[in-house]
Amino acid sequence: MKRGILYVVLALVLMTSACAKATPTPTPTPTFTPTPTPSPTPTAMPAPTLTPTPTPVVPPGVEVTPLVGTEFSLPVGERAFIQSEDILITLLEVEDPRCPEGVNCIQGPYKKARFTVTSQGQDLGEHELVLDSEDDGLDTISFGSYDVHLVSVSRYQRSMTLEEYYEATFTVSAVEELTSAFNRFGFDLFAQLVNWHGRGENIFISPLSVSLALAMTYNGASTTTEQAMAHTLHIDGMDREVVNRAAAALLRSLGGFEHDVELSIANSLWARQGLPWEGDFLQRNKDYFGAEIASLDFGDPAAKDTINQWVSEQTRGKIEEIVKEISPNDVMFLINAIYLSGPWMYRFNEEETAPGTFHLLDGSEKEHPMMSQEVPYPHYYGDGFQALKLPLRDSRIGVYVFLPDEDSSLPEFLSKLNSDDWESWMTGFEIRSGPLVLPRFTFEYEARLNDALISLGMGEAFGPGADFSAMSPADPWIDRVDHKTYVKVYEEGIEAAAATSVGMALSKPPPFEFIVDRPFFFAIRDDYTGTIFFVGAVFDPVE
Repeated sequence: MKRGILYVVLALVLMTSACAKATPTPTPTPTFTPTPTPSPTPTAMPAPTLTPTPTPVVPPGVEVTPLVGTEFSLPVGERAFIQSEDILITLLEVEDPRCPEGVNCIQGPYKKARFTVTSQGQDLGEHELVLDSEDDGLDTISFGSYDVHLVSVSRYQRSMTLEEYYEATFTVSAVEELTSAFNRFGFDLFAQLVNWHGRGENIFISPLSVSLALAMTYNGASTTTEQAMAHTLHIDGMDREVVNRAAAALLRSLGGFEHDVELSIANSLWARQGLPWEGDFLQRNKDYFGAEIASLDFGDPAAKDTINQWVSEQTRGKIEEIVKEISPNDVMFLINAIYLSGPWMYRFNEEETAPGTFHLLDGSEKEHPMMSQEVPYPHYYGDGFQALKLPLRDSRIGVYVFLPDEDSSLPEFLSKLNSDDWESWMTGFEIRSGPLVLPRFTFEYEARLNDALISLGMGEAFGPGADFSAMSPADPWIDRVDHKTYVKVYEEGIEAAAATSVGMALSKPPPFEFIVDRPFFFAIRDDYTGTIFFVGAVFDPVE
């Protein structure tokens, strides 16, 4: 059977997006540890003028305080408060076809829950969610940045009194519109890179990393530049405040992993000293994206080392350089860094790893270390391919491997790949047993994404005509978007890292003050030959 290392790479590309769709066990907003300061010393940006939102206080008499993404059950008449999102849900009544007399429910054709929602202190009124049958299911309603899901309506007995009562089980998640948009953008970007790289070259990107870096940049865009970025990121139609709140909720939900699974997501903004920046732009990226914000002397050759050291620490040394140079026109770098590491749920035995035949796309063969095992895995048969989910020990993260049939090929599979099919495939996996043989590999990938993003409709953001007036009155524009990744698949588990840098520049180097009002050195030089004719030191100018 032909196998290709790119089959695995494709699944890993999409892994980060799949994380956002899994049922999360979130933690409070991540705390980003400041990087030990090298030379030159980063300077904290002036405090923005916006007032941070205070932490919501739990209403009196409310005992249930679930986190975003976790299931919680409410008896009729009880309330649940999600403190991190300032959302209060009160269950008013439930409906059930089998509701007996004397129980706190109403007979009706479907299972139904009626409830009220208060978000950010605003009463959003009464709402109903209905399950399609008597069995447990899922119905959803969106409120701004969040979705409320009805999971089930059930009857119980109190253990002491044997009194029967009904309750509804809910989850509240970050708005699916944003995660869907990020996923769609990721497939678009991946397709562009596949087309440009041609056949046979490994590709590995993080849709989430690129999306977050561009979403931070989007906070500074205005007018038609804002529209172009929104269209490319598939967030057109979403208010910017909704995008920001959904991004913040998504970051909070991507946490709380167990069993040695580590996921770290960090954001930062590095600005040239001396230029004016809009306080609203800085505050939004700090509040919603947890971005560290600092200014640097971009004229100091060590400035790029400061930025790269931050990236290296956030990616555990897997990506050591994302900013290769700082030109006189560069004024800001908006950077996202992601690190993921975790053991397989079913670890491969190193003793069973052995050289095997790997069939390349051109028909040639190579010998390569192949891991093998046979355990039950979620499996899917598709049109011209089969797929396998390899869960990590914390099962909410899965590595999805797609293998085209022998009479097909990876280019043929990729030519038909799209986000709609992906969502359909995710619901069709079934547990099956069979032999698994997987190559062990490690590689890095990097690309400048300018051309791909311009092809996807974001061309207006690149060049002097861009409108980033919400970022700075100095009229910056996107000069380059650089992306770099690392992946290692081995017997114990997987390790992956990504960094994305959006470099902002000006049409001309920023102005400076050069007031010679103190002793100075000067020289007279022939620039053609390099010959120095005169040098001097002026301590006291006289005439």
